[in-house]
Amino acid sequence: MLPVLPLMDMLILAGWSSLAIGFVLKAIAALTRWKPTILTLSPIDFLSIAITAFLFAIALAARTWVAEQQPAVSAQRRKQQTLDAYAALHSADTGAEVSAARGDFAAPAPQATEARVADPAQRTG
Repeated sequence: MLPVLPLMDMLILAGWSSLAIGFVLKAIAALTRWKPTILTLSPIDFLSIAITAFLFAIALAARTWVAEQQPAVSAQRRKQQTLDAYAALHSADTGAEVSAARGDFAAPAPQATEARVADPAQRTG
């Protein structure tokens, strides 16, 4: 498949170039009595070329975006992202990430430490 991005860049470059050339021709026509043309193209012709190039670039971008959003392409991309996330969860060394992803947010069981004694009769103070 032909890459679309360079074609869109070329259309945008052609649009801005035509707009700049048309502006220069219009500025010359406004500042002097001479009505310049390039290959018999007047400033309004360059404006119409620029508008056409910009519209083609927008249409090509929209068509590319719509083609990428097709259900089959989107489903395949979501499937791959899900498989990647699943593999990342199960490749972790500890099970903490896996249990958090499943929604097991239960607090860990308290363990006996020196500050917390299991038998209340042994408490001092």
